[in-house]
Amino acid sequence: MLDVRLPGLSGLDLQRELMRAGAPIPIIFITGHGDVSHVGAGHEGGGVEFLTKPFREQELLDAIREAIGRDRVERRRRSELEDLRRRYESLSLESAR
Repeated sequence: MLDVRLPGLSGLDLQRELMRAGAPIPIIFITGHGDVSHVGAGHEGGGVEFLTKPFREQELLDAIREAIGRDRVERRRRSELEDLRRRYESLSLESAR
């Protein structure tokens, strides 16, 4: 969970930095000052939900479940892709010999 307005670096800026660092994690944004541009930017970067304070407990729980589900799917996808890369590289190495 990230607040859109953090001291220094905004939550959206931190999200962009995480993406650049190769750490794409699902993020639930919370704010008391959100607007439509924040929502769009957050979702474009992989944000799961954008909750405006005050929010209901159930909204947060639902967002957490969604984030965990997305993360599980994305980790599985990355693992499968890495496995395919390793297999391709082993084929390339074998054919070069």
